[in-house]
Amino acid sequence: MKFNSFFIALQHEELQFTGRVSVGDSHLQATFTRVDTDLYTVHFKQQVLLRHHQCIRLGNREIPGDVRLPVLSKYNKRKLRKIARILQNHPDPQADEMVRLLLDVDRFIEAQCMLEFFGVSHDEMLKRLIKSELRGELKLIETLSLLVTSQDNLTLIRQSLREWLETKQEKNARAVPLAHLESHLKIPGASLLFRYLLFSEIQAGAFRILDDQIVFPRQGLSEKEKENIRLIEEEVQRQHKVVFSIDDLLHTSGLSYPSINSALWYLLNEEQVVRLNERDFVFQADLSRIVNRLKKFKRNQGDMIDIPTFREMTTLSRRAIIPLMEYMDARQMTTRIGDRRKILLPV
Repeated sequence: MKFNSFFIALQHEELQFTGRVSVGDSHLQATFTRVDTDLYTVHFKQQVLLRHHQCIRLGNREIPGDVRLPVLSKYNKRKLRKIARILQNHPDPQADEMVRLLLDVDRFIEAQCMLEFFGVSHDEMLKRLIKSELRGELKLIETLSLLVTSQDNLTLIRQSLREWLETKQEKNARAVPLAHLESHLKIPGASLLFRYLLFSEIQAGAFRILDDQIVFPRQGLSEKEKENIRLIEEEVQRQHKVVFSIDDLLHTSGLSYPSINSALWYLLNEEQVVRLNERDFVFQADLSRIVNRLKKFKRNQGDMIDIPTFREMTTLSRRAIIPLMEYMDARQMTTRIGDRRKILLPV
């Protein structure tokens, strides 16, 4: 893998300078900045492929330099000093040893990007990292990129996650966007580590994930909350709205947005209501009745159905049918073929 910058050991009297570097038959311009005694960061205008302990020559005097490590990320002065001490105290480390040492500088390391520099295969590095994990020296998060973190860092992340959850629960939060937790932990939600951390807490019953929201368990409902839920159920039945939205309830129920939102999150968490999309909801009992009618239709009349037939079967409006069918398509209960649906439900 090519990099723009490297840590290179060489002797020079200036703190910062620009010079020509000879690498084999190539001659490249580079900027040198001293990090510590006889250690510089060397920045090339283009990415170059150098290897561990490769010898370079600087300028007309052909001052020798020893390539020690690629610059893997942006480092402040404190981290640069740490790396300088690592390279001074460990002049000839193995690739996996360097990964472990760098975890004292960065929270996460993708060892995959260092394979070519150290001349190590992916399989060999993976074996070494697994042995390190078994010795409790690090945590291997992802085997393709060889993403690792230290056990101490993993402990701190877990502690931070649990403290965040406790704070939200103390404030009686019902649901919090998953993105808020990503921002707090500074870990991408799509990463394997994020899913790994959430899984253990979900198994412990700390919360559930529902529609990109962290939903906390409820200890019980107040009488007012129970009344709000009863009003919503009655309003949906009165309006004959099998598929309904928060806006629908705002216009007819007399309840406030926070009251409706809180009640729906409770019903979603209890699996009494299903969210069809960003806007529309349906009670689970109503959805189950529709699914049963589809099964009966498939058993008696075949597995293809169009919207007019579906409307006649359910007495629903087109406004309700479209989100229902899109939901069932997404859940592989049906699949769209032209202007009809094929029923995939078992009978």
